[in-house]
Amino acid sequence: MAAMTARGRTEVVMRKIETALLDGTWPAGTRLPAERVLAQQYGVARNTVREATQRLPPPAG
Repeated sequence: MAAMTARGRTEVVMRKIETALLDGTWPAGTRLPAERVLAQQYGVARNTVREATQRLPPPAG
């Protein structure tokens, strides 16, 4: 399988974070885990996590 691009990794992480927010893994109003923790959890660099969180839509309400 071909290596995933940086943009692809960012998209994957962004979708995983969105899913965790929507399914209640991280309840509304709570802070996300630290970039370092998310990077380890998803097996990516911190800058990938940072870019993914910056691309998330703003919270509703």
